[in-house]
Amino acid sequence: MELTGAVWLYTDNNDFFNGNKLEQDPYYTIQSHLIYTFHPGVWASASAGYGYGGKSTINGVEKNDRRENLAWALSFGFPITRQLGVKIVYLSTRSQESIGQDSDNIAVAFSIFW
Repeated sequence: MELTGAVWLYTDNNDFFNGNKLEQDPYYTIQSHLIYTFHPGVWASASAGYGYGGKSTINGVEKNDRRENLAWALSFGFPITRQLGVKIVYLSTRSQESIGQDSDNIAVAFSIFW
């Protein structure tokens, strides 16, 4: 079991579009992962995450663009040979605000061990 948190910090952009100044609030995230190893090299995991913040200001005018997102994933990893492994992931995100996007993704990754 794993629980992590992070904060994304942004510096001011004094040369934003057409010389405007962009400022952005921090974006806070928390993630949780449950991982189970069936036997060496074969594992599965379930993950969930939440993010909040990131509202921006342009030239001192606050924008209505705060972000709030939920994400979850299921992963499965297994070895093909002693040096090569595969991970298959389903990842889904859902925006809780009017800005942002919803997505559903499937990924396959290869790992080389030496």
